[in-house]
Amino acid sequence: MMQTTSVAEREPTLVVHFGIEKTGSTSIQRFLYHNRSSLEEKGARFASTHYARDNHINDVNHHILRHKWPGWLNPETFPITPDSAWDYLSEEVNSFNGTTIISSERFPDLFGEDNGADVVDFIKRRVAPARVHFVGFVRRQDNLAESHFKERAKGNDLTGTLEEYLARPPAFFDFNAMLERIAGVVGRDSLTVRLYDPALFSAGSVVPTFLQALGLGEISGQDADKVRENLSLNSLAVRVFADARLIAYHRHPEFNFVVREVLDSTRFSRFEKVRLVSPAQRLKIMNSYRTSNEALADNYLSNEEAARLLAPVQTEAEWLDLCSPALTLNDTVELLVALLGRTESAIAAARSAEAERESAIAAARSAEAERESAIAAARSAEAERESAIAAARSAEAERESAIAATRSAEAERERLLRSGYAYLKAVFRHRQRGR
Repeated sequence: MMQTTSVAEREPTLVVHFGIEKTGSTSIQRFLYHNRSSLEEKGARFASTHYARDNHINDVNHHILRHKWPGWLNPETFPITPDSAWDYLSEEVNSFNGTTIISSERFPDLFGEDNGADVVDFIKRRVAPARVHFVGFVRRQDNLAESHFKERAKGNDLTGTLEEYLARPPAFFDFNAMLERIAGVVGRDSLTVRLYDPALFSAGSVVPTFLQALGLGEISGQDADKVRENLSLNSLAVRVFADARLIAYHRHPEFNFVVREVLDSTRFSRFEKVRLVSPAQRLKIMNSYRTSNEALADNYLSNEEAARLLAPVQTEAEWLDLCSPALTLNDTVELLVALLGRTESAIAAARSAEAERESAIAAARSAEAERESAIAAARSAEAERESAIAAARSAEAERESAIAATRSAEAERERLLRSGYAYLKAVFRHRQRGR
């Protein structure tokens, strides 16, 4: 049973695109982001994304909303907090008589867990009274496992080997369980699910298929087919990255060069079509989800989609057999040539770095000599200043002594004057009596 939503009613509605990784989510986000004006002409809107300051690849999605719960990015790099982003979204949704779309590949991480229904309930309550509709693609788990693991390798995000990953796949791989958590809160009528399968896409692209699922039809603007999707590493590169003996080095610069610049180069492009996951591993994956996928097909997919989802595993497809030689003699020679070239380049870079280091040491020594010279000059100047101060103090003492001598002489002169005056006065009186 395939559900479809529509924006024709022109009432406040939030569409939550739970973009499962490797189901065209990046292409959908970029198309909606770059064609916002055309989207509004259809009665829909791509919600504000609140640009991150450190990583503009997130400008086209709504990861900030997912950070209401613990996430993998640093919320401090966004201009607002996750709580404020939800406040902003609620106002944005309810002030627009149409459909507002949000999209994040990290919503399935939440919905796939046992408490996923609590997150759905929060979203429903947070944007009330607007109605809420969930939409997304699911993908055959055998194909998804291969693409998802390759994506982790490309992002230097490996935590174990392929075998360890397959033993504990992400919780959202159980699509029906995830969808039933969502439906338990909003109802199945508020869920639109499509199978990610290029053979079933409208116009051969995931973007028109997504727009059609929303009832938006065709939207003019940037060509959906020209919106570049994420490109994975080839199977050979990923196998080397994830080898148990090498996985500890997958972030090492030299190892990254070997894998990304050599093994994933055009000379080994034939490994792009060689599968990483073996037929036996694929069969085990699909068998483990058989019952869940059958319920998923009954509840949410068209007959054609159900048939593709439940189809037998293709055992004849070429895969990277670890027991068979992957490299020819010519491959090995080219690999060695590339490594030798990298070595020569590294040696030249090391020599250049050593020369720069020696130059820096010489400059530091010169600066130290100048500093010592400046200190000596400062000390000499300080000594001269102290000498000048001592001379000034001596001159001041001599001045004070001269002043004291002058005052003493002045006092003696005053004394003599008084003495002379008294003598003359006595003589004058004596003469007066003699008359």
